[in-house]
Amino acid sequence: MKKVSYVLCLVVLCVSWVYAQESTNNVLAKIGNKDFTVDEFVERYELIPKMTQGKQQDEMAFRNREFYTIIAEKIWALYGQELGYDTSDVMKYTYKTLEKMYVRDALFKREIESKAKVNEKSIQFAYSKITRKLLVNFIFAKDEQEINGLYKRLTGGEPFDSILAKRPDAKYQPAPIEVGFGMMKEEIEDALFSLSVGGYTAPISYKDEWYIFRLTSEAKVNFKDSEEFQKEANNAKKLVEDRALDKSYQQFYNKFFRGKQVNADGYLFWSIADKVIEVLQRTKKQNNIKDGDKINLAAEDFTKIENALTADTLKMIFVKFETEPITVFQFLREFFYEGFYGISANADTIRLQLQKRVKRFIENEMLAREGYKEGLQNLPDVKKDIDMWRENFLAKMVKNNFIEETKLSENELKDYYEKNKENISSPLMVNILEILTDNLDDIEKVMKELDKGADFRDLAKKYTKRALTKENGGEFGFFAANMYGEIGSIAANMNIGEIYGPLKINEGYSIFKLIDKKEVKNEVIKPFEEIKDSLRGVVRTEKLKNKMVEKTVELAKKYNVKVNENVLFNLKCENLNMLVYRMMGFGGRILAVPVDPIFVDWVETWKKNEDSLP
Repeated sequence: MKKVSYVLCLVVLCVSWVYAQESTNNVLAKIGNKDFTVDEFVERYELIPKMTQGKQQDEMAFRNREFYTIIAEKIWALYGQELGYDTSDVMKYTYKTLEKMYVRDALFKREIESKAKVNEKSIQFAYSKITRKLLVNFIFAKDEQEINGLYKRLTGGEPFDSILAKRPDAKYQPAPIEVGFGMMKEEIEDALFSLSVGGYTAPISYKDEWYIFRLTSEAKVNFKDSEEFQKEANNAKKLVEDRALDKSYQQFYNKFFRGKQVNADGYLFWSIADKVIEVLQRTKKQNNIKDGDKINLAAEDFTKIENALTADTLKMIFVKFETEPITVFQFLREFFYEGFYGISANADTIRLQLQKRVKRFIENEMLAREGYKEGLQNLPDVKKDIDMWRENFLAKMVKNNFIEETKLSENELKDYYEKNKENISSPLMVNILEILTDNLDDIEKVMKELDKGADFRDLAKKYTKRALTKENGGEFGFFAANMYGEIGSIAANMNIGEIYGPLKINEGYSIFKLIDKKEVKNEVIKPFEEIKDSLRGVVRTEKLKNKMVEKTVELAKKYNVKVNENVLFNLKCENLNMLVYRMMGFGGRILAVPVDPIFVDWVETWKKNEDSLP
């Protein structure tokens, strides 16, 4: 059973937005015909993970950077729509996978969460349970006939201890078993806590086996203070609510899927499985992964799997829905989006994992189709969330297009060298420790461990996926601050000892610590041929940035962007500095909001010729 919540470092976070501002103007910016509202900004700002250690950050400056970064995203999204990217494969498949999660989530809320009823009597019974510790014995039988015979002997007056002493169950009970609230299945727990000392239950079935329990004795639980009792009472109430949710889920699940059957093509399943097995086994061998450790499929592995299948195979029907059947290509796109890891390199184990994955895919698709049929994608809250991610996907496609189009000629490289050779020879140098990973679970673990004071180098050796720095505890060695894109530019403005991140970059998420920086003054200017290879990446990055700035300013003018900074700076916002997930109904977990690299280089140029809203 999956339930809906926001999770903050594995603790449910109840998010409520409270604004001191009473202004009727809820618009922070206008981009074309789109309004960027206070509500959206506060949600995005508070739920974007940001970790800093060291000097106190300028919160208003940080807020300003996030604000204009999101505006740039919205500008690019409009441009992406203008270019027709909203009809691309990425939007038809990858983004659609995310949209389906929100539609299923809405179905979960309507059909399960809203129907999970908890009455006051159940809660009061739970409160009484936390004050008692029960000591119980049991009689066990394999089948119903045997247990009924034993129960008949009990009701006929034969002592419980006399029956138990003659049965093999006795050796497992040298002393009565202690039972507290929440330790057993709800039906068994309710039966036990309803007994008086010396009383026994009727036969109870559990996992195709049968039990008769006796309450031998009980003890009162002593809480050290009212605060401890209140904490346990809150936990008890939540467990009652969770159990009600689980019952509602089971009732819906059994009813919804009863009599429904959708099959996957067996031959195609084996073809896909063989490719996945091949890649996982090769990855295990190449990376010397120990037996029992997870074998993660990386983004490039998914590409290899897809490329290993023929074009005709990718077009074939894999999941046989009567209407709109799913092709191999469609299935793989959703499979890749969610990610996959092997729990073993054994071929049979991997096939079993994949069978379960295909079953879950079919069930999720059926649930999503039900949600679309009911029009849940048009609910205001659902539409707001999927529109937020839609803009993010379109913006990323525009940015990727910028990257692909940015080429660097030899003449451009040499011209840059001639104009900047003195500064190139005397750059600001920085040295950092970095943890780079594309696994959000690892990011969460790293942030928690750093907060507890763990050694950064030890964490880097364990978690970073950057092979060149892993053995050195994530240490880069000195590099020019104009290298490594956003990492270098941020590091240049940090103090030694500060930690920054997570920063979203192309390879995943980066958390880094500045350990040293220095200015290098070289009297001798290095010749072009000696440094051109190391310079190429720096110049291409700068060219890309200039292109993005120029295009963003152009588009901001085209879409008549107007901002209201007065409202922005008077908002009440929290800086949570935590990684916040949203758990989706029927399964799935995503970041609560999109996370993008800071991009504000365009703002100064744009502001020179633009007036903000009054």
